[in-house]
Amino acid sequence: MPAPYPHLKHAPIVEAVLDIRVSFRKGLEIETLKGGFEILKEDYPEIKEERMIEVRHHFSAKDPDNLSDPLRKQTFRGFRFISNEKNQLVQFRRDGFTYNRLSPYPSWEDVRNESKRLWDVYCQVAKGFDVSRLALRYINKIEFNPLEEELTDIFTSEVCIPQKLDLEVGSFLNQTLVKQPKSDIFANYTFSRDRKNVNQQPVEILLDIDVYRNGPYDNLPEALFETFEELRNFKNDLFFSSIKTSALTRFQND
Repeated sequence: MPAPYPHLKHAPIVEAVLDIRVSFRKGLEIETLKGGFEILKEDYPEIKEERMIEVRHHFSAKDPDNLSDPLRKQTFRGFRFISNEKNQLVQFRRDGFTYNRLSPYPSWEDVRNESKRLWDVYCQVAKGFDVSRLALRYINKIEFNPLEEELTDIFTSEVCIPQKLDLEVGSFLNQTLVKQPKSDIFANYTFSRDRKNVNQQPVEILLDIDVYRNGPYDNLPEALFETFEELRNFKNDLFFSSIKTSALTRFQND
């Protein structure tokens, strides 16, 4: 059973991402994915192409200073459909499906249900694939005023710096790969402050939790979204273990 965490009326979520990675057993005509736009265009009326650009340089070990001209390769990956309000988008790609929900964040139930509806459309237009990876990512931005409080007033972990020196923390980046005990669920856990905004007040702290589980999977939506519930539970474990209980009121009060 998941831990009974409190509801945060003003959760600091700036983006939630639900991702399903697939591999096709046979080739895929990329225009097939465009069929999803015809089904979804009432709610997602804007369409953009998804392209990946790869740049390569060649050099010789005998003459490392002689770098060749760059070789550019552009690969067409799929399409992005964008909602009227610009706060929701869905990607139909040759390597999978992604749903992005930007702030204001509604609820997990809304994200899950809309993702499932959109995934059903992906399955309608793209057939003959295997699901290889599921991921759920939540990006949180948390403000604090260093003139009035310390990081440790909010967060359960500290920035690792020499304690004997009288140092002021500017930017920092802590990236850790963690694994849930007795399971095959992993998370990329990032705790950081952007150096570009080092003089900004109040300070914005980024807590980025990217939880995933590799497959293979049964392609049935019920099985996939049961796994997403597990990913969400682990994400909540990480988030609520990162924030002190006394600091949660800033996300609950009006």
